[in-house]
Amino acid sequence: MPAPPSQLSSQDFLFRFLHWTRVKPDGTVNSGAFGLRGDPEISLGVEKLIPETALDHFCSVKPGHGLAKVTMDQIQAVGLNVQLEREPEWGEFAEAHAILVGYAGWTNKRKDEAARALRDAANGWGVVRPPAR
Repeated sequence: MPAPPSQLSSQDFLFRFLHWTRVKPDGTVNSGAFGLRGDPEISLGVEKLIPETALDHFCSVKPGHGLAKVTMDQIQAVGLNVQLEREPEWGEFAEAHAILVGYAGWTNKRKDEAARALRDAANGWGVVRPPAR
């Protein structure tokens, strides 16, 4: 596993785990995948810290979940940022864990707008791995 970077570049990809309820029948992601209202720490996986050959194994961190991806630039475009935060529960991928930050004081309207923008960004890349039903 590569050493964690001190910071992420604007073009770095971040994965978001998707429960099947966060994917519409047409295969697109709904805005609930990035719902900022009830979750004080939305987890993301840093793609460059997950070997491409280990992507299927990475999915076992959250069995039955799929993956969507967005870039750091797309996250920052909605006024958010990403903080690398080691997560021991992610096992060998602990160093690849990060969280969305910067929305603690936002209104629900602004959180919903950001969730929709991130949904649209994720749909622009397509679902990386569909979730199990």
